[in-house]
Amino acid sequence: MLYIGEQAILVEVQKHASTFLIGDETFDLLPNKIENAILSSANWNRALKYKNADRPAFTLIGYFMIRFEIYLSDNKIICLSKNSFEQKILNQSKFQNEFLQEIFDFRNRNLKHFKVKSLPNDVEELNIIEKIDVNLNHVWMGENYKPDKTKYKVYFKTGKFSFEQNFRNQSIYSFENENFQNWDLIDFKTGMFYLQGEFNLNISVNLTFEKEDKILAQEIMNQLVAEINASEDFTPETKPWHLYNVTRNEEIIVETFKKYANSFEYLDLMDYLNQLFKSMKINFFPTIFANQAIQKILFKIAQTDKSKIDLENNIQRFDSTLKPKFEI
Repeated sequence: MLYIGEQAILVEVQKHASTFLIGDETFDLLPNKIENAILSSANWNRALKYKNADRPAFTLIGYFMIRFEIYLSDNKIICLSKNSFEQKILNQSKFQNEFLQEIFDFRNRNLKHFKVKSLPNDVEELNIIEKIDVNLNHVWMGENYKPDKTKYKVYFKTGKFSFEQNFRNQSIYSFENENFQNWDLIDFKTGMFYLQGEFNLNISVNLTFEKEDKILAQEIMNQLVAEINASEDFTPETKPWHLYNVTRNEEIIVETFKKYANSFEYLDLMDYLNQLFKSMKINFFPTIFANQAIQKILFKIAQTDKSKIDLENNIQRFDSTLKPKFEI
């Protein structure tokens, strides 16, 4: 049983003689807690109201609020209350067959872009979340996922293996993997997999699921690394930088700088990298000068005063560990 969330509603109460009408049931008596909670007026225009069946003889006396929890259990949406009388209301045929869908129409009002899907077989191993809220850098996004932000530098999508640097200065790597068909978003930073969709159960509901699987995420990333290594689209000069760009593994560029140290003086290396990064349309200098292992290598190849001053200025500029941190 998976927890979806909590819901509060107003329940209409009507009365005729000494009989009360709630939903599609009549009651000779109401629990004191319920009767004392009935209010005749309030600013409830936007509240979800569970209204009664049409019984002309009954007149409205007010509403009371109930709060309950919603779960996904055995591929059905169920509602549970800690109060036995309230549970009777939640179990009513009118509530189950009519009002429960109204609740989810309200809850899903901003999720109309979700596509119809089937529940995964391992749904009980997933968690239900309100929405996907992740840093979109270094995630794979399926076609059905619609990000509400565009400030991310590197992402992945499904397609024939390729690389693109778009007009937003974003690095986009396309590749194919059989697991993509099961998910809408994969965050390679955390190993979290996300699925969102409209599911036709006992009612139609829009749900978002998450699952942590760091091993599978690493296997998928390893496939991309292998494709980059095997690709002839990248030159030997750019390949290590693409490998770093997708993995964020700084050991890759540390090893690359060890090779540079055998061939370049510091300023010559800066000129070389400046041209290389311009051709790639990606700026890696902030990462370079913030990495202490690379700093040590650069100090060894900085042979002139001009080189040393330039190196120290760049380290001061990019290495946040050397700067005071201010919190707002």
